Amino acid sequence: MTAKTIVRWYGKIFNSRIKRQLEAGDDTRLHKNHLLVSLVGRKSGKTYTFPVNYCVTPEGTYVISTEANWRHNFAQDIDVELLVAGEHISGLGTWITNDAEKRQRLGRMLTGRGWFFFSRSLTIIEITPNSTVQP
Repeated sequence: MTAKTIVRWYGKIFNSRIKRQLEAGDDTRLHKNHLLVSLVGRKSGKTYTFPVNYCVTPEGTYVISTEANWRHNFAQDIDVELLVAGEHISGLGTWITNDAEKRQRLGRMLTGRGWFFFSRSLTIIEITPNSTVQP
C-alpha cells in the first residue's frame, strides 16, 4: 500500500466521523470552526458533502480552504449549501485567484501567522450567503 492510499483511506474515515458529528447537531467544539459544504460536481452531477474549517469575515461571508481535488468544482462560481451549527445556508462559492490582496487577507484569517507556509498551496474559497433554507 502506498502512502497516498493510506492518507486517502484515513481521510475518508476522519471526514465521515466529523460529518456525522456535524449532522447530528450536537453542540460540540467542532461547530465553532467546522461546517459542512455540499456542492454538485461540475462533471459528475453528483452531490458531494465535505467537512471543512471556516471563518466568517466582518462582511458576513464564509471563508474555507482546501487542497483536495474537489476544489476544482469552484473553477466557476457555483451554488453551495452550508450546514453551520445546525443551520442550513445556501450561498455562492467563489475561488479567490486573481485578487492577491484579498487572497492574503482571507488566508490569514483562516491560518493566522502560518499563512506564509500555506500561501501557495491553499485554495481560498469565499462563500456569499443567499439565504437560510429549511432542510
